[in-house]
Amino acid sequence: MNETNGGGEVTTTRSAMAWSWRREVPMLTIILGMFVASALAWSHVDLPIPTHWNASGEVDGYGGRFERLLLFPLIALGLYGLLVVLPKADPARANYESFASSYGWIRLGITAFMGLLHGFVVATALGANVNMFLVFPLAIGVL
Repeated sequence: MNETNGGGEVTTTRSAMAWSWRREVPMLTIILGMFVASALAWSHVDLPIPTHWNASGEVDGYGGRFERLLLFPLIALGLYGLLVVLPKADPARANYESFASSYGWIRLGITAFMGLLHGFVVATALGANVNMFLVFPLAIGVL
């Protein structure tokens, strides 16, 4: 973005929404960690894998490796991509500058939430006794 200072000189300032490794690396690291955790767990999970819990905290749905180990990382990657592109595609894109910092924190929060849930999903797939009925509301509260 070019601006003119008081002396008539044109200076270049960086947009708050411009790509920044410092802002993007934490989110990309979380997503990469999700894929790594899935790859490491892939051959160690027993099938079928619990995929859904009812209101009483009892397992009432099962699935395979793809659904249980790859779905969360793929959704997180898709959300990440969508939230990167959204400010560029939105007709009101100029407004994003006014809340760029908050938007970055929202993006990081969503990515961290997905990573946290995926961690519990992988732990459950590996046989850990995780009370998803307790974990999910706590994760929502932290978000």
